[in-house]
Amino acid sequence: MLLLLIGLVVLRIPSFLCALSDPDEAHYLVMGRMLSHGSIPYVDVVDKKPILTYLFYAPAGYFGFSMVPMKILGVLWALGTCLILLRAGQLWQNDRRVGLAAAWLYALISSCNNLAIHSELMMNLPAAWALLCFVRGQMRGQMRGQMRGQTVSVRDDLLCGLALGIASLFRHQAGILLLGIAPAIVWQSVRHKERSLLLFVRVGLLGIGALAPWLLVTAVYARLGHLSEFYEWNIARNFFYIAKTASGSSLGRLLLGLLLYVLLAAPLPWLWSLREGTRAREPIRIGLLCGLLLTWIPVSMSGRYYSQYFVQFAVPLALLAAPSLATLCAHWTALSRRSRQLWTLGLVGPVIFYLGYGIGRRVIDVLPYPSEDPRSVAIGSWVQSHSEPSDTLLVWGYIPPVYQLAQRLPGTRYVTTAVHIGDIEPSHVGRDFSAAQFLSVLDIDRTIADLDARKPLYVIDTAPTDLTHFSPFPLRVAPALYRYVSTHYELLPDTPGGAQIYRRIAQN
Repeated sequence: MLLLLIGLVVLRIPSFLCALSDPDEAHYLVMGRMLSHGSIPYVDVVDKKPILTYLFYAPAGYFGFSMVPMKILGVLWALGTCLILLRAGQLWQNDRRVGLAAAWLYALISSCNNLAIHSELMMNLPAAWALLCFVRGQMRGQMRGQMRGQTVSVRDDLLCGLALGIASLFRHQAGILLLGIAPAIVWQSVRHKERSLLLFVRVGLLGIGALAPWLLVTAVYARLGHLSEFYEWNIARNFFYIAKTASGSSLGRLLLGLLLYVLLAAPLPWLWSLREGTRAREPIRIGLLCGLLLTWIPVSMSGRYYSQYFVQFAVPLALLAAPSLATLCAHWTALSRRSRQLWTLGLVGPVIFYLGYGIGRRVIDVLPYPSEDPRSVAIGSWVQSHSEPSDTLLVWGYIPPVYQLAQRLPGTRYVTTAVHIGDIEPSHVGRDFSAAQFLSVLDIDRTIADLDARKPLYVIDTAPTDLTHFSPFPLRVAPALYRYVSTHYELLPDTPGGAQIYRRIAQN
């Protein structure tokens, strides 16, 4: 355990060299801080992620705007995931070496994709727990089948579903593993000629377990009188709302993702997992392989292929590849020197590359981390020196870290204003893209209502700075909002970082 902890700290060193590894961290941190001040998710502060993502960040809200507590928690969370996979691998193959291989593979894979504290990292721990329950259920089933003609442990099916339900409350896409595990349970039932009723009970308990966490949260929001808001931001905005904006061709992004986060980040685990998954037709391998391959669906759905999306593969990938790594280690001394060099390069090469990139990015400052972008730093410093800690802002932009750097909270329910222009990714559209036909009148009206009620001190238009590629979308692309700001705020001269900053007119 200590070696795993040390290894994770070393692998995640680049994330400790900067305040923010990714703009999303500022987004979650601000939302977590608002929750620690009593805000209700999807009501007082809104976004489309499930509730556990924001509750995960809520404790950090008591430590100001620092990401240090979350970075420490991120290491411990990854360690917990490793330990669960260690148990799952050991139980599956009855070999502790396989468990250790699964744990170390997860540490390597998850650290060679994205070091931010994202919902993908969060969901992986309960996802690993789900796979542990799945493996344990199948192994107990095999033993009982040999002893008394019984082939299942229905408790493990229920716990497996429950773990997947919890994982999906961090990130909806975790639910795809359910579609990988269920066929494996059916396969086992058919192979062991179980009664149809027993199969129905097993699959039913799996589904009940997955639904239970969502039903509980739904009941809480119903009790609070905000069920419609919960439905809007968890269901409607994710599953029924389809942005009509063109985000450019996703083929290039797919190829880049395959290169950086599959071929470069984890070539051997992918090779081993695909080989291991097709080696024998038994329920555990079927479930892990189906879960791994089906994960391509949520990774590909938006066509954006962000680096953190590929962290979703890490749990089934590490567990499925573990037997091959354990076998390699067992025969290591029998290999030729040349073979050992090649295998070492395949395993250590990705780590050296990503560690070098992460540290070099900080030292050379070619591609600054979000918290070190001179434009964001200038805006944040200016706001700090021209406002009180209790003052609030509206930052017009796509997940800008200005709130975190300024150490000020949003003055509206929106932390990012991407939803106002069709929920697009600005870097995926041309600079000649017109947002007029994709404006969300509902979100603009709500923003105006918040400005009128909460009266934030500043409105900051980051488009002129081109932060997060937002230059094609200045505040004026939303005419109603721009008119309100022009009427109730005054544009300040000589503002920092190239941003346009509006200050609330007294008594207005």
